[in-house]
Amino acid sequence: MNSMERNGGTAGIITAVLFLILLAVTFRYDPAVFTDPARALAFAAEQRGLKAFIGIVTLLSAVALMMFFVGLASRLADATPARGQATLYFGILGSAGLGIGAMLDWQGVGYLAGRAAADTTATQQAWLAVNAVSTAIYGFAGALFAAAVIAAGWAAVSTGVMPRLSGWAGTPP
Repeated sequence: MNSMERNGGTAGIITAVLFLILLAVTFRYDPAVFTDPARALAFAAEQRGLKAFIGIVTLLSAVALMMFFVGLASRLADATPARGQATLYFGILGSAGLGIGAMLDWQGVGYLAGRAAADTTATQQAWLAVNAVSTAIYGFAGALFAAAVIAAGWAAVSTGVMPRLSGWAGTPP
């Protein structure tokens, strides 16, 4: 195991810890709040510090996730170069999408929450647009992550470069 693979594994552990932190912090969210623009903007204005914390942790996890995919692709590159590259590219693009969506949620919604008092109707309509774009970015990132996991799982199952059980977790039935 080379240092890139070892660092990628460490980045994977860091990413898992950061995602657990995000999961614990977001238990405070009421999903019903985000169906109404007025309530969502009021929540964003009241919880500005929490939104900033979540934005920073999500950006850090996106960076760590990129390093994880680099290490995973390095592990797969010798046995299956094409699937290793697919894992790398899909994983990097998915991580970038996660980071862009987090920035849009954090900065875009934060900006709109600060402007909500000036023009309520326009701000609520802008929130709907920002929310739609960030949701689309998160969905695209999820699709790219799925493609990366399928490519890595396929490589692990077909070549045995990693434990086959870990590969079966990423391949479709």
